[in-house]
Amino acid sequence: MGRKKINKILGYALVTSMLVGVGADTVYAATNINSGTAIVRSEGLRDGIYEANNVTSYVEEGNSTGENMARNAVGEKTKFRIEDGKTLMTVYFNSSLYGFMNNIEVSAGGEALKIEENKDDKSITFEVPSPDTKVKIGLFITMMGRKVELFLVNDMNTVNLLDEAPTINNAKDISVTQGDAIDLLSGVIGTDKEDSNLKVEISGDTSFIKDGKAEIPGVYPITYKVTDSSGQFDEKTVNVTVNKKTTLGDGSYTLKNTVQYVGQGNMETGNSMARKVLSDDSRIDISNGKNTVTLTFNSELYAFLKNFNVTVDGEKVEAEVNKDNRTIKFNIPDLNSDIVVSTLVSMMGKEVSFKTTLNYDTAKKLEDNLEDNNKPGNEDNENIPGENENSGNQDNSGNTNSGSNGSANEDKENESEGSSGEIVDANQLKNGIYNIKNDVSYIGDGNQDVGNDMARKALSKNSKLEVKDDKKILTLKFNEEQFSFFKDFRITVNGKDVVATPNEADRTISFEIPSLDADIVVTAFVSVMGRDVSFKTILNKGTLELVSGEDKPAIEEENKSEESNGTSSSNNGSSANEGNSTVTENKVTKGKLYTIENKVVHKSQTGVDMARKYLNKISDLEEIDGKTYLTLTFTGQEFMKDHKITVNGKDANYKVVSKNGDSIKLRFEIPNLDADIKVSLYVIPMGRNVEFNVELLKDTKKFVKDFTVSSLPQTGSPIGGNSVALLGMAMMGASMFIRKREE
Repeated sequence: MGRKKINKILGYALVTSMLVGVGADTVYAATNINSGTAIVRSEGLRDGIYEANNVTSYVEEGNSTGENMARNAVGEKTKFRIEDGKTLMTVYFNSSLYGFMNNIEVSAGGEALKIEENKDDKSITFEVPSPDTKVKIGLFITMMGRKVELFLVNDMNTVNLLDEAPTINNAKDISVTQGDAIDLLSGVIGTDKEDSNLKVEISGDTSFIKDGKAEIPGVYPITYKVTDSSGQFDEKTVNVTVNKKTTLGDGSYTLKNTVQYVGQGNMETGNSMARKVLSDDSRIDISNGKNTVTLTFNSELYAFLKNFNVTVDGEKVEAEVNKDNRTIKFNIPDLNSDIVVSTLVSMMGKEVSFKTTLNYDTAKKLEDNLEDNNKPGNEDNENIPGENENSGNQDNSGNTNSGSNGSANEDKENESEGSSGEIVDANQLKNGIYNIKNDVSYIGDGNQDVGNDMARKALSKNSKLEVKDDKKILTLKFNEEQFSFFKDFRITVNGKDVVATPNEADRTISFEIPSLDADIVVTAFVSVMGRDVSFKTILNKGTLELVSGEDKPAIEEENKSEESNGTSSSNNGSSANEGNSTVTENKVTKGKLYTIENKVVHKSQTGVDMARKYLNKISDLEEIDGKTYLTLTFTGQEFMKDHKITVNGKDANYKVVSKNGDSIKLRFEIPNLDADIKVSLYVIPMGRNVEFNVELLKDTKKFVKDFTVSSLPQTGSPIGGNSVALLGMAMMGASMFIRKREE
């Protein structure tokens, strides 16, 4: 046998023995990874260099010789580097066998990976999705003349951090005005557990800086980089914004603004809410170095905003609030000042803050003769929320007859429409018009009870059904207060979209249904929430009432009108007997005016605090001709309506003495200062009635003045209605004047 052939055989035996090993075979049954199951998932590892033990497996399961060969081919330790979301893995080969290896390949999940071979330290490096990725390594053993394949995966229970990557701290976006001093490295530092005194390097266009000042307007991306001794680094890129120095001459200008939410939570949601609160139209008046900004709030949400605050360049400033125009006015020292507006959103129960930036590029100077017409908030024919809530005619109790008295009155109104109907069998429908009640069930995330309550407040519980030739048209009616916040109605019946006909004037939506058992879902966009709300509407067949139809003629409008007039006459008997009234000379009545403090009584401290917020602590007390009249002053009238007062368990007939700004004064008779006085009012943002007791503190009663008033003799009212109103306003003015003098 030739020497050359003998050497080849010996070499083959040598390589084989090195690959397979000597002594007893070691079987790695517990570490078989052919199934593809990773040992431990890697989660939360920071950037850095790590080391871990690896587990190998031969491609053919159950081959103990192959298992030994796989284990001896590669080192037991793997290193991997995590950096910027990438993982680079380094596998080291048996140094004695590396010289016989060729054509090394690596794949993961059936896809070939690009490798970088380092012959000096006998290793390969490749990128993997994560440190616990199972890879397949193939290599050609030259002395054996064949390819060997094995699997390798890191045991994540053995991971050890060798060198943590450095981090850059305090690098953030910078905003300056043209001409301001700027230091890009101010406060920016690099930290590392292993190294100290790391140098922070800057790259990017810095040509906008001249002699330490930002001179050229624009937005400049700047990258900070810090590198440690092992070559690991951290980079952060920020934007440096140089705002153009604004120069506007004296005059009045309209201009647009942008808003940016300031606070915790989702920034996108916060920005959207801020934009809904504040109009993008603003105004600035410049005169002799004084800059006055006027911001306008959107009408849709203004009724729910209060406690406005403005900070300019970090300092709180005085702001003038104009509720009629929905504006807030304040001064800024510089046209590029930072402005932050804060307001309490009552329906959310939290304060919302947002930065407001004036866009001077959109500034348009107002002509002198057009100045007043272009003021923000002076939009023509636009109703201010809460302005006309009580604009209806008042009855003797002081309540309005406008028909807009909240959801409770809305339901009463609808109930009365069908009160003359008769209950009918839902299975025997004939042509006609019916009333039918509904139930609601909220569909969506969040608290189910809160969702149901909101849906019930939005939708009146009374619906109408029109049947004609087996065609059924259902009409749903929405309550007035919530309807203005609902848009883009969509209806599905039995899971299919149907055509719905809205009537904004009547606040109704009509659509066809196949039966009273139909699955009806109402979806609408709620503007104050900025999202869709859906709820199921279930028709209560047991409440079906026939209003008019083949078996029941419709009530003619004339009869309704006569009944209505008859009722009115009976409630206003004085007008019916007006011709028989006796003319008597007026007489002079003396009276005394006092002030008295009151105390709010409620079963919970939260209720006391809330009621105290709406009811003034000091009330007016009048003694006229042996009778006592109390006047309560309520604030925040744009948030409330439907005041009801009871004295010793009986409804009190109050008079609205005055309405001024957000306050309203209600005057009524009481038997004495120990009277049991209870107040009930409907709070619009809460969507419900609030009740509390009012206790008069007798020790605080203070005399204000004597007064005289002309009054009619006792013919049902001690003083004429107009005289009472005039008297009340006069006395209120007097008491306020005297209180100011005392202060």
